[in-house]
Amino acid sequence: MKMLLKSSLSLIIMTALVFFTSCSEDDEEALPESVTFTFTTEPSLNASGDVEVMVGTQINVILAINAPAGFATARLVGGNNLNETITKNDSEDDQVLANTKVTFTIDAPSVVNTTPVTLEVSDDLGNIAVQTFNIITTAPAIDSRTQLVFVAQNNSREAGFYSVIEDVKRNISDARENSASVDFTYFFSTATGIQAGLGAIDSEVTAVTFSLASANISNFPIKNSTRFAPRIVSESDFNAINDEVQLLAAADPATIPSIDTSSGQEIFNLEVGAVVAFRLDAENGRASKVGLIRVTDISPGINGSITIDLKVQI
Repeated sequence: MKMLLKSSLSLIIMTALVFFTSCSEDDEEALPESVTFTFTTEPSLNASGDVEVMVGTQINVILAINAPAGFATARLVGGNNLNETITKNDSEDDQVLANTKVTFTIDAPSVVNTTPVTLEVSDDLGNIAVQTFNIITTAPAIDSRTQLVFVAQNNSREAGFYSVIEDVKRNISDARENSASVDFTYFFSTATGIQAGLGAIDSEVTAVTFSLASANISNFPIKNSTRFAPRIVSESDFNAINDEVQLLAAADPATIPSIDTSSGQEIFNLEVGAVVAFRLDAENGRASKVGLIRVTDISPGINGSITIDLKVQI
């Protein structure tokens, strides 16, 4: 009898264990896996897993999401006021599917820096997956030139004209023969309010100043329309300009006169330390390049000279 009771009790215990084990396994199988995702970018990630682009470049961040419990939201947050959210109603795939694809389209910062970005994906159960990367922004280089010396209009043998794109200084004869590439010249006048000046070849004031020295620039076959505007930039700030973003910020091209007007054809009364913004002609390979000039020395008079430092877009 005791043996029968023991056997019955053992059978009940084993049956209970099997039942609870079975229920436990069923419960575990019923719970969906947590959300996961991978991501790619356009332009592509570099070897370090970051995006390296020029300032202002448009970037696509594509997330491939596996959310067995149902996709809920995807967020992209970071510096430069990056804060984008995509919900299940915005995604590209049927929401009943575990696999969902979403794409963020953003603009890289307009300054040179490293911007951390966080990607966060959640499912309908509140599970969250997170990954990070950096946007590394760079800017186009510029061309910096120093100690460029130009003579005034009474010296026809030495260089008083400049071809900025080619980085060639020319005397008046050479400038006439290569007028399509000549961007500006130096002149000096004793007239009140003129003194040391830089002028475009299409400037009447420049032409008159040269004619008084029996030098003719009116017969140049091509007269490029460079335009000038004064700027207030310290020596240290000028020297610190190393890329196109910094150059354009200091030059402020929007306020340089248009080549369609006579305004800004020349700039007068220059002194040591003066800074001048310029924009080249749109034609003859000048491509409307923008730059800055800083005057470092002036030897007054129609036989004198000016020395400048120059920075220009490449």
